[in-house]
Amino acid sequence: MIHTFYDGSSLRLIKASALIATPVWKGNRILDTTHVAAIQVAVGANLRSLDSGYCIIKYPELDASNNTVLASYVIDGQHRRAVLKAAFETPFAFEADFDVVVKEKHVTSESEAITYFNQINNSKPQQWKHDKKLLANNYIIALEGEFNVKKRHPVIRMGETRRPYISAEKVREQLVLCELKSDTASVMAFLTRAKAWNRKQCEEVQVRLAIEPEMKDASMWNKALELEFMLGMDFGWTLLL
Repeated sequence: MIHTFYDGSSLRLIKASALIATPVWKGNRILDTTHVAAIQVAVGANLRSLDSGYCIIKYPELDASNNTVLASYVIDGQHRRAVLKAAFETPFAFEADFDVVVKEKHVTSESEAITYFNQINNSKPQQWKHDKKLLANNYIIALEGEFNVKKRHPVIRMGETRRPYISAEKVREQLVLCELKSDTASVMAFLTRAKAWNRKQCEEVQVRLAIEPEMKDASMWNKALELEFMLGMDFGWTLLL
């Protein structure tokens, strides 16, 4: 560790090979291949000039064996990372590994990751209205703010998870398939509809379980009912957009 910042993030040195092995955060804007090409031209053979300007987030998530691991994702610097990755992975390339400076921050929720991303990019020009991944982030913050509050364990989680919980990335995958709007009023109107849909689903499931207590996946539906959360069980809420 080189330095710890006021917000708890830390400045570290890692190898360029480790950086390109770190996946890009799914909530990042769509990769601009034109911008990547422009960086490649500007850098030329001086690849070591891309030794800084990266931010990484770390958060706990479940691996394939359902064990909690500390995962890392590049949240800023994805275009420079793409240039490095292309250079290191080009057939017959013999790029010598070198140190790069990264800023690392631990986050505990997708909303926290989104807020951090927005803070990093608040002075950079963004085409928010044309990037569905960025638009989806606003809806995720609203959903987490409603359904994760006052719960012992969050129901919308980072990384992979199992029903009745749902991963924030699965929510994002569903959202980008829909027609999203950028204004706050539209986001909040959707949240109101999602709350009503969730409440109705809970009522219907309660009736179904009373009639057929041994129904398929009864334990999972009972857990969803206990959590008062049905978004992970049925993607019908996406039709509300």
